[in-house]
Amino acid sequence: SQLPSEVPSQLPSEVLSQLPTSEVPSQLPSEVPSQLPVPTATPTPAPTLRPTPASTFSPPKERSWDMDFFTNITVANVADSLDAEISQSFNISNRAFDVRYYKNDCKSELAHSISEQNNVRSSDEGGNAGFLKLETTAILNSTEVFYEGDRDDIFTGNTTGGYASLCIRADLYLSDNKDISMQFLEKRVNV
Repeated sequence: SQLPSEVPSQLPSEVLSQLPTSEVPSQLPSEVPSQLPVPTATPTPAPTLRPTPASTFSPPKERSWDMDFFTNITVANVADSLDAEISQSFNISNRAFDVRYYKNDCKSELAHSISEQNNVRSSDEGGNAGFLKLETTAILNSTEVFYEGDRDDIFTGNTTGGYASLCIRADLYLSDNKDISMQFLEKRVNV
C-alpha cells in the first residue's frame, strides 16, 4: 500500500481565478435585506418620477352618444405577408367604446379570422369639443381565411379567386362597464 507523501508535489498558484467555479450559486438569497436604504440630508438634483400630464380629451357633451364614419374603410397588404390590414376612422363622443368584427350578418362575432386589433383615440384638439377621433385597425389572417378551412365561414370563391365578407361594428356605451350600448355603427366589407 502506498501512503500519500508528506510534501506536496506542487504548490498552489498565487493568482486567484476571476471566474466563478460554478454557475449555480452556493446559497439562495435571504428574505431579509442585509442593509436598509439610508435617507440622505440633501435631495437628489432631479426627481425620479415625472408627473403625468393632464388629459387633452375634452369631456363628452351631456347626453351625447354621437358617432360618424370619419373616413372610408381602407384595405392594405401587410408587408412580407398575405394578410390584409383593414382600417376605419370614426368621429365619436368621448365615451366608452368598443369595436368588433363579425361575419357579414353583423351578428356572429369572428372567432378566428382577425389576428390582431388596435384602437387609437386622439384628441379633438379643441376643434370639436366633446368628440374624439377613433382609428381602428385589424389584421385579417389570410392563413386562417384562405388556407386552413375558413372556420369563420367568411370566404366566397374558389382556388383562383374570391373575397372575404365581414362586418365592422363600433359601439358607444352608457358607462365604462359597457353593459348598455347607446349607439352603434355597422359597415359591411368585402376584402
